Amino acid sequence: MGTLYWLLYPLSKRLKFELQEQPKITQKTVKKGSLHAEEGMCLPFKYVLGNFMDALEKGANIVLFAGGIGPCRFGYYSPLFEATLKDLGYLFRLISIEPWFTGRGFIDKYRFWRSFAKLGRVKNPIRIAWAIWESFYIAQCIDEITSMLNYTRAIEVKKGSTNRAYRKALDLLANSKHYWQAKRNFETAKEMMAAIKTDASKLKGVVGIVGEFYVVLEPSANMRIIEWLNDHGIAVICSIFVTDWVGPDTSPKVAHINKIKAHELAKKEDTFHRWCGGDCTANVGHAVYLMDHLNVDAIIQLLPFTCMPDTMATVGLMAVTEKRDIPFARYIYDEHSALAGLETRWEGLIDTIEMKRLDKELHEIAQREAVRSKV
Repeated sequence: MGTLYWLLYPLSKRLKFELQEQPKITQKTVKKGSLHAEEGMCLPFKYVLGNFMDALEKGANIVLFAGGIGPCRFGYYSPLFEATLKDLGYLFRLISIEPWFTGRGFIDKYRFWRSFAKLGRVKNPIRIAWAIWESFYIAQCIDEITSMLNYTRAIEVKKGSTNRAYRKALDLLANSKHYWQAKRNFETAKEMMAAIKTDASKLKGVVGIVGEFYVVLEPSANMRIIEWLNDHGIAVICSIFVTDWVGPDTSPKVAHINKIKAHELAKKEDTFHRWCGGDCTANVGHAVYLMDHLNVDAIIQLLPFTCMPDTMATVGLMAVTEKRDIPFARYIYDEHSALAGLETRWEGLIDTIEMKRLDKELHEIAQREAVRSKV
């Protein structure tokens, strides 16, 4: 999922376990996952199930997955994965990393640390804690560079230069041996991205992307919409990154605000008066922040078919974008989604953005002329 591999890669070096290279998600992967998934399960489950099947067939014997709480089916993924894969005859051990804030105090923390102790040869809790913190920092740096990629690629002069710089930055950061080296490498990576030749006149607009975290973060699940928009001169600001999702709600976020702040912004809009599960309320709050503080030209919502929290969020997103006269587009994905149909809708959104920007420029010119005529 997105840059998650680059969180686990440095962790595997520090906890001394072998990490299988991330299998590429293909149409065959999606078909396998869809065939064996329970009826009605949302798209991320099917993608990840197919991904696990590919990995197990290539020799993996441990499956690592994150647990969850709250009124969303994500919390049931782990036991469903285990039951489904074992019914299919796969031999493996599933390690589920559950959140340590479910309200059971020491039991939560013990289960959290024990999950990491099962992974590799390192058992010392202090070394495990340091390895997690150091790997998380490296992954957060990578997410910061990814955020720069999503903007710079839209205005690069030489096509492909941003992607090449990004790959070098990834390699540099992922192979950092300790925190201080990672910190130096992060500064070098930022310089590499800043050195890319750009042309601001190529920028046609800036969009903010909100939605279900897996579909937003995984390029194969969203049909590489971010890269497509960048190639057509649209810069992208995402509302979530991998470390934003796996890190504590109160930790600094690459996407500017945390879930708690996003909930507060949503409640002020009189759309949701309390948390309603999953990413629902947070998506509305993130959209408000993107429009009010980062001045995006449009809001895009990405969600999988049958996702209950994001279906509910659509109502709030429509309300807050209409209030600010900002274009809003919702793209729903399932295993039958085709790129051709989506590209047509993406092109329509770009046309809308360009027309809105032109109207704004003409309005500003008219205002200036009116002031000048009075003088």
